[in-house]
Amino acid sequence: MTEWALQEHLARAWSDGAFDLAGRSVRLIAWEVMVPSWQINDATSSWGEPAIDFLGVSSRGGLLAIELKPRRGGTMATAQAAAQALASAATIGGTATPARLRSVFERAQAGALGRTPLGVDGDLDTMIRGHTGGHSLDVVCTRPVEAIVAYGGIARRGSEALDRDDIVRTLAGSDGRVSRRMRDRLTSALIRYSKSAVDLVAVAPLEDGAERFPADDVEAGH
Repeated sequence: MTEWALQEHLARAWSDGAFDLAGRSVRLIAWEVMVPSWQINDATSSWGEPAIDFLGVSSRGGLLAIELKPRRGGTMATAQAAAQALASAATIGGTATPARLRSVFERAQAGALGRTPLGVDGDLDTMIRGHTGGHSLDVVCTRPVEAIVAYGGIARRGSEALDRDDIVRTLAGSDGRVSRRMRDRLTSALIRYSKSAVDLVAVAPLEDGAERFPADDVEAGH
């Protein structure tokens, strides 16, 4: 299953209500959000800007940056995915405003660019208050953003966590080009807007008859 197919499958399964992910109760706000522009990624155009696969909110009252991978790779691939999610979380945290969140939410509701429409009636402010126990959208925007890497597979264990130091240490063992680029994105100026750890979790098939994702296929070494 490709990453695009995994995203489509999860968008349908997650779009109309709360779901559990890495020990959190989550509601989706939007998907394929590019930051810092807060535009929706259009596959037919070249933007040169990273997009987060899913943007959500947890019942704890914070935003979630969810990066998808079709399967779990080895140590280096996992560190790269975690770094990407953490950097996106930091950028979201540093640029999120109620107006921007409302804009991407409304585009998701409308099924922008031919994507699966978000199956939520009403406005974002009402959804946020209902899911977080009364927190306002303004408060949610001030909280550190959490990062999650969700990969296709049947979980053999619960969610794991990688912290920023582990990620940078692993990337430093690469050829250097990846590690320098990611270290630049994980600066202290940005990281204050996000949690310093990334949760890794497998997402199993959620619909009867759905294509089965590969099991946790962890490569040896890199």
